[in-house]
Amino acid sequence: MTAPVVEGTNTSGADNVAYTTHTINLQGVVSGHLGLIDWANFHSANSPGTLGTGSWTILVDSGGHSTASTFHTRVMYKQLDGTEGASDDFTTANECGFAAGFYRVSGAKDPATQAPYFGTFLEEDTATPNPPSLTPGGGSDDYLYVACGGCRRHIYDGWPTGYGEGNLGIGHTGGLAGTGMGMAGKRTTASTSDDPGTMSMVADNQTWVNTIAVPPSAGLGGNLGLLTETNLAQAFGKAKAKAIGLVSESELAQTLGKAKALAIGILTEADLAQAFGRAKAKIVGLISETDQVFVISTGGLSANLGLQLEADLAQPLSKAKAKALGLNTETDLAQSLAAQKSDVLGLPLEVDSVFVMSAAKAKALGLVSETDVPLAMSTGALIVVTNLV
Repeated sequence: MTAPVVEGTNTSGADNVAYTTHTINLQGVVSGHLGLIDWANFHSANSPGTLGTGSWTILVDSGGHSTASTFHTRVMYKQLDGTEGASDDFTTANECGFAAGFYRVSGAKDPATQAPYFGTFLEEDTATPNPPSLTPGGGSDDYLYVACGGCRRHIYDGWPTGYGEGNLGIGHTGGLAGTGMGMAGKRTTASTSDDPGTMSMVADNQTWVNTIAVPPSAGLGGNLGLLTETNLAQAFGKAKAKAIGLVSESELAQTLGKAKALAIGILTEADLAQAFGRAKAKIVGLISETDQVFVISTGGLSANLGLQLEADLAQPLSKAKAKALGLNTETDLAQSLAAQKSDVLGLPLEVDSVFVMSAAKAKALGLVSETDVPLAMSTGALIVVTNLV
């Protein structure tokens, strides 16, 4: 996970004018971001009465200051839905002045799941108010801490050490409704607590100060171990990388290739170039990668014909014929056709094959031996002549 980020800020009020409707300036509203408002109100004669915040939820309320009971400070929040527009209105039952600061925060946990953590407002009469130490209830996490407060008739102009996220300070000195506010943020990693240190104002006066901790989202970025929101564009690619066991983002370009390699049992990325060849080799039953160049021929012929060596590859068709004829060795191959003819004619030896046709003719004429063949035609003729006589 990574600490939430202050993406946009704005301020409102601090004009020493008393209202019952108070327009809060927002900034670049984005659906899913968290809105935070630090609000202070004051009137020297009027209590503000009931504060109407519309769809905003009051996170923590200071109540009236012991020195100036009509001076209040509150923190409100809302999960933005993108329909808020450029501003929102709060109301008070009675007229009063106000000052407000707005944060738009990305990467924050949905407040419906966990609202920001907060401390107890500290009431002070000083130019260097000190927000309280805060230990969030969520344990160690990457929090965005916000030191915030309100002041009567003065302006915040200094911030706790290390707080530099979205610092805001406005106010009005003097007047019936002079009000000021200040807020500053700090992003942390694996934090369990924070003690901000002092803020500062132009001069002493009544203040309320507090510390807020915004927990990080456990959404897509958190699940995938992204370090910043700028990594979000890589989220889907990284998800694929994680799914096949990649350790770092640098391996992302190899994700699909490695997936294929793993699928066919390759142990290292160095084997990746051989992945498809090896896959083919395995399909046709080859034992090693060195057989790869013979994949098609060996797979098509050797495997089917039972050849033991690749060197036999030039002989597969003739060997097939030899085996079909029952021959034991390839050296018999040259004699296979003659032997086949001899066997058909009942000759005991292949050497008789040269006499095949003449022997056949001799037997057809009733001759005893092949040596009678030259006499065959003349003998036939004598018999015919004798019969005529």
